Amino acid sequence: MKSPRPDGGTQKPLDHETVVTACLDHIDTYGVEHLTMRGLGVRLGVEAMSIYRYTPGRESLIDATVSYVLRGVYHEMTQRRWPSWSAYARHLAHTMRQVALQHPALFSRIASRHDHVGLLLPPLSDLPLAEDLLWTLRDHGMDDREASSVYRALSQFLLGHLLLEAAGRDTARPGTLRIHLDVREVSPEVRRLRARMREVDEQLRFDSDLEALLRELEACVECSDG
Repeated sequence: MKSPRPDGGTQKPLDHETVVTACLDHIDTYGVEHLTMRGLGVRLGVEAMSIYRYTPGRESLIDATVSYVLRGVYHEMTQRRWPSWSAYARHLAHTMRQVALQHPALFSRIASRHDHVGLLLPPLSDLPLAEDLLWTLRDHGMDDREASSVYRALSQFLLGHLLLEAAGRDTARPGTLRIHLDVREVSPEVRRLRARMREVDEQLRFDSDLEALLRELEACVECSDG
């Protein structure tokens, strides 16, 4: 049975996923810095103490939210068979970029997250996702050294590119949107078009740099095999 809400309506029964997705929505709107259990409770229509049934605390909840987002990337990558390791890496890179653009406020946590034993690299620090990438590389003929090198290079590429892009989109944090125009002097249409041009420029730069990286990695693998 659904519980009554303070406004007289009904609320969806709480479970771990409901709490995590509400946390993600809250962070997308207000930023990580403004996440509080009280504020999240208001969003869910419950007392803050009710949330502690599903998480030990704020930091654990943020980490669970990072895991939830990265696990979505893992499921996306495991839905098909890949004709080549570079096709897998290309799709993974674009999927991670979408994560950064859709959840820019959370991405700083994704980018700084390390696994508990320090073996995995952000932003590809989710264990199932990293294992799937490494197994795919091995399935396409790489040895351990080659697979590790590709994993490291791809992680570093994504970290460098996506941190900057996410920071530029994080409107939940004042001062992070890098549009250097006096908004009082331009029309809404000009601002909209400029933002769109900026998006296209970032996409083209990402695509170009990604393809250059993949060509370099393919050449290294071929040279090593030869």
